[in-house]
Formats: sequence, structure tokens, C-alpha cells
Amino acid sequence: MTSWLILTTKPSAEHRARAQIAQQGYEPWLPLTGLLRKCHFGRDNEPEPLWPGYIWAGVSPEQPMAPLYSTIGVRRPLMAGDGPKLISDAGMARIRGFAEQIIGHLGEITQSGRMLMLGQILRVVEGPLEGKTGLCITDEGGVSVTIGVEILGRTTSVSLPVAAVRVANGGA
Repeated sequence: MTSWLILTTKPSAEHRARAQIAQQGYEPWLPLTGLLRKCHFGRDNEPEPLWPGYIWAGVSPEQPMAPLYSTIGVRRPLMAGDGPKLISDAGMARIRGFAEQIIGHLGEITQSGRMLMLGQILRVVEGPLEGKTGLCITDEGGVSVTIGVEILGRTTSVSLPVAAVRVANGGA
């Protein structure tokens, strides 16, 4: 049975991390949107990851996890308590299903002329969490959204008014 480790990546290094993880004999999973993002330094444009800054690595029981922590492009594992967050195959199947729905443009919402999509990275632009970024988890009827933000090293779900968030990375 495979366990899945969530790894955070260095900025714009998801594709490099995926190649390095595969080269080390692990199973990488990086869902892509199909949209191209501009690359610098002469590299070709590459598909935008669905969740920029995150990649999953399948680890079998006989494989050590430690080599993944120093993989090129990887920043660190996502932690849960004192250890890395591991996801079962069943949990991973649910995440993959969710990703397929997002990529298929299900769950799109519009508010104030802006297009938000479940799974997008949003930046908080007002209130006590101003400057924090997080994954759009739910739409509360176009009035508020729930995003997952990292607070004190743990991901926490926070409900915010739609007007308090913007799409991260230069979006609307």
C-alpha cells in the first residue's frame, strides 16, 4: 500500500521537483490546469500546476521518505503535528477526483466581475490575515469563500468575504 506525502516546492519549481522525484524512484503526482505559464531564463512555457507550490509523492512502505526532503525543487514536506502529513490511497483517490472536477471547470464562481475557481490560490487583501495566501476550498454562495491558510505551521480553514480576497500571482 502506498502512502502519499505532500511536499511544498520552491517557487515555480514544481516541474523540476516532479522530474527529480521520479528519478529517485518515487511516484510523483502534479495535477496541471492546461494553461501555460511564462517561464524565464530561456525555458519554454510550461503547464500551470493546479496547486502551485505543492506536489505529491507516492511512497511505498519499503522506501525511505528522507531523500524526498532534499530533492531539487522541494522546499519541505507538509507537516501534521510532529511528522509529515501522509495520505492513504483512498484519500488520494478523493483528492484526484477533486482535482479532475476543478480541471474540468466545475465549481467556477463569479463575483464582482471576477472569476474564482475552487482550488485557486487566493491572497487575503484585507483584515487580520492580510498578505496570507491559501487554497480556495468552498464558495459560500458568492458572498464568502473558505480558504486553507497556514497559521503557526498548520493549515487552517478560514471563511472570508469574497471582497477580502484576490487571485494570487497577479490575477484579478
